[in-house]
Amino acid sequence: MRPPMTDDELMHFGIIGMKWGRRRYQNEDGSLTPAGEARYGKKPSFLTKHKNKKKMAKVRAAKEAKQKAGNEYKEADSKVKDLGDKDLNNRIDRLKKEKEYKQLMNEVRNPGKAAVKKAMREVGVKLLTNAATKVGEHYVNQFLKKRGIGVNEDAKIDKQMKKLNLEMKKLQVEKMRKGG
Repeated sequence: MRPPMTDDELMHFGIIGMKWGRRRYQNEDGSLTPAGEARYGKKPSFLTKHKNKKKMAKVRAAKEAKQKAGNEYKEADSKVKDLGDKDLNNRIDRLKKEKEYKQLMNEVRNPGKAAVKKAMREVGVKLLTNAATKVGEHYVNQFLKKRGIGVNEDAKIDKQMKKLNLEMKKLQVEKMRKGG
């Protein structure tokens, strides 16, 4: 028998060492601990059972469809020798169309991915072209230096051409002024 309670006492009848807000037989995600499973047993609710049945039906249907498709291809492989040219061409056309459809659907589903691939390809081509050009120029310059042909001579010729072009433009401007 317990002694009578007074106003200055606080009694707690919980479990010693138990943390506040924690369930004894339940994890934080709501699933049962091994002790909870032993105490309550596995008793899934009606909704859980119903969802599992639906999921299992979908899984079974997918497996059956996959097996049917596999069986059709196996049967088709065994009958390929018996097929005529027309039937064989029809099957080949069908497979090509399926492949093309998959590619198109990937592009439709992932337009960003296709755009990124295209951009990366273009950038890669430009970078490789520039790199190859620079490497080619380097080796050509080395080859010319070994042969005694200086690249500076080409630069001199370019300067002379620019000077001649400027002089021709000046002459054309002067003719226009005189004629106008």
